[in-house]
Amino acid sequence: MLRALLLTLVLLAFLPMASAEKEPEWETPTAGTVTGVAATADGELLAASYGSRVGLWNTSGPAPMEMWTRGPGVTSVAMSTDGRQLVSSEESNYRLTLWEDRVESWTYSGVLSFNSVAISADGAYLVAGDETYTYLFNLSRANNNMLWSYNSGKAVDLVAISPDGEQIAAATRDGNLLMWERSVSDPLWTYTGASAINDLAFSLDGGWLAVATPNRGALVFNSNSNNPVMEFPTGIAFSAVAAHPEGKLFAAGTEEGALYLLNRVNDSAAWTRSLEGEIASLTFNGGGSHLLAGTADKQLALLVTGNGNPLWIASTTAAVTQVATSWRGHWLLVGMENRLALYYEPVLDNQSPNATIISIAPATAMPGWNVTFNGSGSDGDGGIVEYRWFSSRDGLLSNQLAFNSSNLTTGYHTISFKVRDNDGAWSEPVTREIAIGDYPSAEVLDVEPCPLQGECVLLYGTEVIFRGTGLKLTNGSANLTNFSWESDLDGVLSTVAEFSTTSLSNGSHTITFRVGNEAGLWSPNTTFYLRLNGQPIGLITEAPQQAELGAMVVLSGAGYDAEGEIVAYLWNSSLDGILSARDSFSSSELSPGTHSVTLQVQDSDGAWSAPATRTLRILSPPTVTASCPAEGEVDKLLQFSANASDADGNIVLYEWDFNSPSGKLIGTPDFFDSAPEALKKYELLPPNDAFYTAVVQVTDNDELQASDTCTIFISEPPSVASTGNNDGFSLDLGEVAGISVTWLLGGTLLLVVLMVGGTWAFLQLRSTQVQPSQAVTPWEVTQAAATSRAQDKEKHLDYDGAIAIYEGIGDKKSAFRVQKLKAEQSSVKVDQTAPPQRISKGRRKRVRRKPAAKQVTIECPGCSAQMQVPRRDGPQVVECNACGLTGELEL
Repeated sequence: MLRALLLTLVLLAFLPMASAEKEPEWETPTAGTVTGVAATADGELLAASYGSRVGLWNTSGPAPMEMWTRGPGVTSVAMSTDGRQLVSSEESNYRLTLWEDRVESWTYSGVLSFNSVAISADGAYLVAGDETYTYLFNLSRANNNMLWSYNSGKAVDLVAISPDGEQIAAATRDGNLLMWERSVSDPLWTYTGASAINDLAFSLDGGWLAVATPNRGALVFNSNSNNPVMEFPTGIAFSAVAAHPEGKLFAAGTEEGALYLLNRVNDSAAWTRSLEGEIASLTFNGGGSHLLAGTADKQLALLVTGNGNPLWIASTTAAVTQVATSWRGHWLLVGMENRLALYYEPVLDNQSPNATIISIAPATAMPGWNVTFNGSGSDGDGGIVEYRWFSSRDGLLSNQLAFNSSNLTTGYHTISFKVRDNDGAWSEPVTREIAIGDYPSAEVLDVEPCPLQGECVLLYGTEVIFRGTGLKLTNGSANLTNFSWESDLDGVLSTVAEFSTTSLSNGSHTITFRVGNEAGLWSPNTTFYLRLNGQPIGLITEAPQQAELGAMVVLSGAGYDAEGEIVAYLWNSSLDGILSARDSFSSSELSPGTHSVTLQVQDSDGAWSAPATRTLRILSPPTVTASCPAEGEVDKLLQFSANASDADGNIVLYEWDFNSPSGKLIGTPDFFDSAPEALKKYELLPPNDAFYTAVVQVTDNDELQASDTCTIFISEPPSVASTGNNDGFSLDLGEVAGISVTWLLGGTLLLVVLMVGGTWAFLQLRSTQVQPSQAVTPWEVTQAAATSRAQDKEKHLDYDGAIAIYEGIGDKKSAFRVQKLKAEQSSVKVDQTAPPQRISKGRRKRVRRKPAAKQVTIECPGCSAQMQVPRRDGPQVVECNACGLTGELEL
């Protein structure tokens, strides 16, 4: 038993989760496209036409009961509701054929092709259309007399007749619509507003006609007027229509697959549904509760008329061309391209009524006592028309719903009661036992936890407590000594008045209780019904062990119930709560962490399975922030660090690439460690930019990774200040006659200077204006220029600095004026891929073997570094050795 259950569960895990596709009862190939179908009211006789064939089938199988061969091109077929009359029309032989009771009884030969044929519900009247005429025949007269014909002047493609045979409609190929009263050959009215007409349908009473057109929408006419009472909506191409029996509602389908239920009373659509492909054929069942639709894209749908919800939608093996149903709609005949199929829908079949014995009192009586019988009946799809009471000892007791009897014979009686509905179906009989004589009576006081009235369904293994009692018929009757509880599944349960059990078998139990007296007489059986429902079984058939945060996770499950069906699913997470109520689902929103995922299934009795559990880890990737020095110098050791964390683990590896133009770690890292710090010395300036991009990648214990980048400005180290004499010139030329050549040249140079100086002093004394002595003035720059350069540096721009022009000689203003050498930063687009451009240093003109120009000390306005420059006449370009700031200076 256990092995069989496990095998069932394994097989169940591989079954598809979706509900099974609606399948036909039978299907058969046809030698051509089906051009017409018809069904009798009870659905037991079915007709179809295709190619050169007309056939009859029943519901038992695809083998035809009859098959007749006509000429090529049978265009349509029609049948009376009782199936006694069957007619067909032919295109090539210009012929109409009538079969009565499955025997060919009449033909009519015309001179043109017959395109369409229709018959009244009782089979009394036949209407047909050919390439010019519309014909009406009375099939109840001798030789099926033609009542009239009408020359429309155009080919008649469609004809229709009301079920009562009183109204006839015809549609011509050019879109004209004609309406007749049966007794008059001239049309009652004509409508000419359509370019073509694709379908016609009368309401049950013939008072309303629905029309499908390609250019005027779906039209509804009162049979007495050519003015449509409804046009919905103009401009949409409609391909099929059907009329509800009451004449207020009409179904209309379009060439695009839209299906409408139209209400002519309020001139609107009650609902709209979309199917696949052109709506090829529509029909309501006889009561109008359901609508059958077939499409050219191999789809068949049975819908509830009230709301348009599908009872089911099936895929057919070929394009649907024609549909028909029985009156109730339980048999559905479908014609297709080269196929014919029959479907069965039990929901629409006649459901048997139900009978209930309300009471029989008293259940134990002495002969001659009056016993009262009371029952009821119900029918979900009809009404109750007959009742029957029987006794196992006395036979038929009554055909009334309730009655009294005082002439029941002595002994035990099994009383049965049944009802019949308006469709002729009888209910299953219900029974009750009574005793006529000095018998005790039994009464079930309590079955805990069940109610005494109504259905009781308990979970298998539930403790059930039974309590009963017995009564003597009279005070002089024998004492009660015996008790009996029995189950039709488990046999004898107990021989005491009250007991409890947890071992009732799975399934439906009829519990019988009775009592016996000292005389050996037993009471009639008192029965109680309960059902033990086995707990359903839920299985998780698909679930990953782990997934990364944000990834799509697919979870699938299945359920099994030995007694019924699985009707509900419940997925739950220990972290996120309820996840889904479907058998399978997917989610990318699960929280990080370890989830205990459970699935429970519920059966049709309301019982839930024990949870099926899987563990699922949602991994959280690490996070990292890289930290670089703001700036550095070539050949200087720099420290880098990373601030990383992992919500569900720890960081196990840090990997660095200190020069990553792409901002990604590619190939072998420059440095890796389990610690977040790293050291790096750059030996060269950046090749393309003023900065390097460093990237750090971290890996956590789940092998998930994250990365971040930072940038660092790298510059040259500051220049070392010159050493030696103040003039910045050092020369050792050896000795001449024991005297240093250097000293000799120095003396000579001093003599020249004295001579030049004396001349210059003489000229100055003669000057009327005395120049003030010159002092070394610091090279300063405004705060605005320094701030601008700092901002440019932060934005990774190369900025050539400013020109400082000294104008403070003598009585001139002692100030500096800063001018930018390039355009304003905001108007310049910087090409960050090109190397920084620097203004080249001015080249000093070197004079061989002459003393160098006198040096003066200045201060850089960018970094406050001091440096020496030669004193020259006129402006000169100066570049700071420490920060690279370039400017123009005039001393």
